[in-house]
Amino acid sequence: MPRLNARGIQFKWAGYRMPEEIGENAEVTRLQDYVAARTLVQYLYEKASGAATETNGFSVDNVSVFVGGAIGKAYGGLVELARAADGEVEALVSASSVWGSERRFGGLRAGQGHMLALGGGVAGFDRAIGIAPPLPFGMSNTAVPLNLGGDLVGVEAFLVAGSNRSSVQVVNAVGGEAEGSRSTSKDLVLTNQFVWDAAGAGIGAAVYLGSTQGLAAEAASERSRYTRVAVTANKYMGNFEALGAYVLSRDRDLPVGDEFARARVDGRAFWFSGQHTFRPSPLTLFSRWEVRDPDGDAVDDADRRFVAGGVLPLNLPEFLRLALEYRRDLPQGGSRPRRNGLAVEFQMTF
Repeated sequence: MPRLNARGIQFKWAGYRMPEEIGENAEVTRLQDYVAARTLVQYLYEKASGAATETNGFSVDNVSVFVGGAIGKAYGGLVELARAADGEVEALVSASSVWGSERRFGGLRAGQGHMLALGGGVAGFDRAIGIAPPLPFGMSNTAVPLNLGGDLVGVEAFLVAGSNRSSVQVVNAVGGEAEGSRSTSKDLVLTNQFVWDAAGAGIGAAVYLGSTQGLAAEAASERSRYTRVAVTANKYMGNFEALGAYVLSRDRDLPVGDEFARARVDGRAFWFSGQHTFRPSPLTLFSRWEVRDPDGDAVDDADRRFVAGGVLPLNLPEFLRLALEYRRDLPQGGSRPRRNGLAVEFQMTF
């Protein structure tokens, strides 16, 4: 996805208005300024070493309609209706309020969505440049089914001072039955993001403090605690961008039995990526190295992936976009096969 510069990030922080427009009445006079749509058509090929081809076909991976922008003097919001390739329709809603001045303002945000990305999306908290998200943000990093890149439901209080945004989020806890299921308890998320140049590069950190029940059927009433600490940063050097991220996972009070051999599990995950735009053309080539280790004490259980590809906007602004991505999965140890994948994606936005 295209990267936002510092002004674009500030626009999101201020509730889809420019910071200098805080307190001014935003009238909805042109509906087309608030509505957008996107279609993703994808070809995907996947094959494990020594096995038959698993995937080889086309799909309409996503069709989305977006309605968003500033409303009145202090409010803004975003509504996304998305239909996935399996036919499931998802509704993501986020409403925000903002008060203050251009240099210092705060507010509240509530709803369901990509809470880290909606909150500004600095560096690795933004969407990936290519097609697939990095492993540490695209799936659970331990047996606790928490996906840092997934959709969270809750409320957020935030404060922006210049180029820094701090927030506290209270979100629905993740249940133990399946990824995405919800429990009746609440989790706490602390974030801080700092933009250090006009290009939009910066550093971000997030701490997730949660608890859940039902991780094992034989101990459905036992409560387990989990913590995630994520740090990410990026920097532009001319037409080249370097980006990195690290996620520390810590699970405690796990129900020992058939599901878990120990009550304590520590995991880690990280990725590094680089991309170069060949100006004056809009072509960008990128590569990424990812590691996801769900249990630091276990032997040969880490997932490793190398990603390389390119992105070519077919016109500017980016209403038409073509992306190609090669993935090479290299699981640690010899018990799991290596895997090759190729994805081609055409995006149309209007």
